[in-house]
Amino acid sequence: MDEKRLSQILREIAQEEIPDDMNLWSDIQKAAQRPSRWMRLAPKSRIGWVALLVAALLTIGATAYAVDFLLQNFDPGLEAADNANLIVYLNDTQTIGDVSVTLEYAYADANRIAIAYNGTALVPITSSASLGFTEIRLTDDQGREFNNYLFGGGGGGGGGSAEATVVAVSFGLVDNYDASIIDDSPDELHLHLELTVGDMTPIMGGGGGGSVAPAEAEPFEPVGPFVFDFTVPFNPGRVMDEPQTVTAADIPMRLNRVVVTPSLTRLELCYEQPPINDNSPYWNPVVSLTVDGEEVLAGTPLYRDMVSTSDDAECANYNILQALNDQLGEWELSIDTLLLPGTAPAEEVRQALEERGIETIDQPGGGWGYNTPDDISHSDISEIMAEINARYQQIIEGPWTFTFDIE
Repeated sequence: MDEKRLSQILREIAQEEIPDDMNLWSDIQKAAQRPSRWMRLAPKSRIGWVALLVAALLTIGATAYAVDFLLQNFDPGLEAADNANLIVYLNDTQTIGDVSVTLEYAYADANRIAIAYNGTALVPITSSASLGFTEIRLTDDQGREFNNYLFGGGGGGGGGSAEATVVAVSFGLVDNYDASIIDDSPDELHLHLELTVGDMTPIMGGGGGGSVAPAEAEPFEPVGPFVFDFTVPFNPGRVMDEPQTVTAADIPMRLNRVVVTPSLTRLELCYEQPPINDNSPYWNPVVSLTVDGEEVLAGTPLYRDMVSTSDDAECANYNILQALNDQLGEWELSIDTLLLPGTAPAEEVRQALEERGIETIDQPGGGWGYNTPDDISHSDISEIMAEINARYQQIIEGPWTFTFDIE
């Protein structure tokens, strides 16, 4: 399974509200075998089931460490951009029939374009549709079309009385687009966004999280496109583009480029991948950073971006989500280690939880779930999962240390 397939599965699961004690083992393993198209939805902030999902994905293995990146339910870089009043709030609503879509806000810098939109719709009470944005296309007045990053946030909900013939549903999304294709430094971007609202169930590959449509279920025909034209300021960021090569553990590593923007920092690192195992496609760098001798980051794992800006197979982009835009001075960026994710057997995960007083429960459909005791916090659960993961990882010690100025 590759990163793109895993992210598809995560986003499929994330559309449904999942209780903390619900088992996901069998569902995830089944989902891993079925085809589906790339979706732009990310998990809701449900820490309990996120922890279980992380545990479950330890048995899938392919990109276990990337899961931690995908499931982050915070975006410190975008929050920092908002605190600096760099986000443009648009609040532009369009309505077609019984469906309304609102373009909430937008932000753009040299690393990403972030856009938030939501929708509401009236659907027949007999409909089994799970509504969302089935088609999304973002372009600018220069003819550039922007692709998605992996991370984002979304969700939906709705409800109605038993006597109603229609039900109101709502859905929303914060989408992140790769801005590295912008090779100049415009003062602003003139963007063109097209959204189509439709039934996500076929995209998810069937039953909408296990729901069964009634025999008289009415299909939901796609509505749109909703078209928005808008302008946002563009932040070109600060760039280090003088490549450096450092060798450690007999592995030459080249830092090609660093782009620091208010919303995130992007690194382009190039190194030949050491031998991998059957479960993990990539070795992942762990980074530390000091600026003018002051520690800023320590032991932060980085994961390969799906979007590549290089034709060199050894090169990949890595994103640091922490806000570093104000960290000016001499940077000492250290790749401390390379980690290769391992695979923890499901029963070992279960045993490790029970050893720490976390009750696990067999599920009627197979597999198991768990209940979190009142005296064990969600952060404790995360630490337990990290311990289990660490047992199976391989490590190559560095460091690979790069020094440069960001002004």
